[in-house]
Amino acid sequence: MTKVDLWILRQLWGNTHFDFASSSARGLSGGIISVRNNKVFIRANITCNDNYIVVDGFWAPGNVNIRWINIYAPQDLPSKLALWSSLSDLINSWDGITVLMGDFNEVRDACERYGSVFSDRQANFFNKFINEASLIDIPLGGYNFTWTDKWGSKMSKLDHFLAFENFFEYFPHSKGIVLEKGIPDHRPILLKESQVDYGPTPFRFFHSWLELEGFHDLVTHTWNNDGIAHTNGLVLFKKKLQNLKKAIRELVGSKKSESYALKKEHQKRLSTVDEKIDSGLETIIYQVHHFSFIKGPISFFRMMG
Repeated sequence: MTKVDLWILRQLWGNTHFDFASSSARGLSGGIISVRNNKVFIRANITCNDNYIVVDGFWAPGNVNIRWINIYAPQDLPSKLALWSSLSDLINSWDGITVLMGDFNEVRDACERYGSVFSDRQANFFNKFINEASLIDIPLGGYNFTWTDKWGSKMSKLDHFLAFENFFEYFPHSKGIVLEKGIPDHRPILLKESQVDYGPTPFRFFHSWLELEGFHDLVTHTWNNDGIAHTNGLVLFKKKLQNLKKAIRELVGSKKSESYALKKEHQKRLSTVDEKIDSGLETIIYQVHHFSFIKGPISFFRMMG
């Protein structure tokens, strides 16, 4: 990453209510970017390094100070040891919640690596750092590995969410999930708390519905045969619209279910292949799947309230 394109960030984020920090690529190492909702997380300070971005601030929904550290660790051991030491200092110097996330380029146990040599020595250094810093490795559901080479012959769990021990006092229902890989070699990881119920979805009419098979017949039949009667014309009109809205919802819901079922059928075929690779049961030399209606996932860190 040499330059941050604000237009791309707006497209990925979905609106302009965000703030970001970035660390440019150096040599063969990729850059790092952290993006956050500036109405939910009030930034106080940013520190950038070749291997991490530190964002300190106030998390409004939980009324707590949080230090987010987005990490892209080096591969050689001396550089890793220097990074573990630097991160320990950052954790000890912060009076609040600390969350580390990203690509640590290291595994904790032999079961987290497949198809490549496991270094017990490097894993011990990593585990020592985690234990001495009083960090909790938040369990990740979903897939076993977060990184896969293009052939599916080598896999590792390199990405983690590490949180200071007081994290669950404020976010007791948090859980980590490894998402489907898609095109990149890393699978995205998601740290999620409880799901927020925003209430019923408001009714919106989309022009594309006019092209649905049977839409015009449905509107005509529903409007002319609803059996609704009322002496007040405005009340009658309102009730007929409410009934029509219900009928349209049912039709659109039915069409969406059909489309979703077809999409899930093809996604299941892709996931089956991905699961076999993840479990080490199959190595794919070359296989191409193209479904124009399936959007490829984008690896992107987003902090939401």
